[in-house]
Amino acid sequence: MNRRKFIRNSTSTAMAFAVADPLLRALFAYPVAEFKGDIPKRVLGKTGEKVTIIGLGGWTVGRIKDDKVALDVISKAFDVGINFFDTAHSYQDGRSEKLYGKGLKGRRNKIFLMSKSTKRTKEEAQKELDLTLKRLQTDHLDLWQFHSIKTKKDVDTIFAPGGAFETAANAKKEGKIRFIGITGHFDPHAHLQALKHHELLDTIQMPINLVDPHQLSFTKMVLPKALEHNLGIIAMKTIANGRILEHQVAPVRECLTYVWNLPVSVIVSGCDLPEHVVQNSETAKTFRKLTEKERKRILASTAKFNGPEVEYYKKKTAG
Repeated sequence: MNRRKFIRNSTSTAMAFAVADPLLRALFAYPVAEFKGDIPKRVLGKTGEKVTIIGLGGWTVGRIKDDKVALDVISKAFDVGINFFDTAHSYQDGRSEKLYGKGLKGRRNKIFLMSKSTKRTKEEAQKELDLTLKRLQTDHLDLWQFHSIKTKKDVDTIFAPGGAFETAANAKKEGKIRFIGITGHFDPHAHLQALKHHELLDTIQMPINLVDPHQLSFTKMVLPKALEHNLGIIAMKTIANGRILEHQVAPVRECLTYVWNLPVSVIVSGCDLPEHVVQNSETAKTFRKLTEKERKRILASTAKFNGPEVEYYKKKTAG
């Protein structure tokens, strides 16, 4: 069964994604292979690119105070076999991109490199893209995403005449970027607005974790629709920027395993020490499928953590 048919069949019984459990069962039933050995790779949607199921998050890299430690984290990620590297123009006023430029020098043709822009207009986005390429010491990005969309207005501005999408489209023609995506963690309704332009997008990035299904859920509202259009699914906030650990919701291994059991292409994970990179890679190498009983236990145990104490980055109400 292909993606489109699978999701159509699933959503037809889910009342436009409103009935939680049948939809989640359908998503978990999506064929997901287990691997042992190297870090598994999955296809990044319509891009056709194969990326490791764990990627290195650039926001955390940019926050590491010691440059040597930050560069060691980048090198360790490459050495253990991670090929997906995430950053953004806005991270730490460019420090993250600059560190990646140094740490990935000589390795560029062996990785999938992504950055992002918060700008919404063509002119402003062009300035950010030019500086991003300079900081990263590369002539092209594999993926450039419109960053941190919060509202339908954000989306409409990006795709309107004179919007940031025109910069992306031109850059793609010029070979400065290969693929185009969109990202945000505030309101799934903004993502649904972006999906109206699915034919212009290759990827979509969103928070997917074991608490998300209980409120204003990207997993339930956005993931099925994105799959229907064969977009590459990039999961973030898998441990809710550490809040899942702080509130003792679940250990890291369970957080990662839960998300990998969903039809996502890659999890972007922040690591502030080389040892954490190794731990994530080992978890990926021993990834296994959850049983129905395990999935139900996880969802039951995480329901009480619904709300802004853990998922502080989401819109506070569903209205």
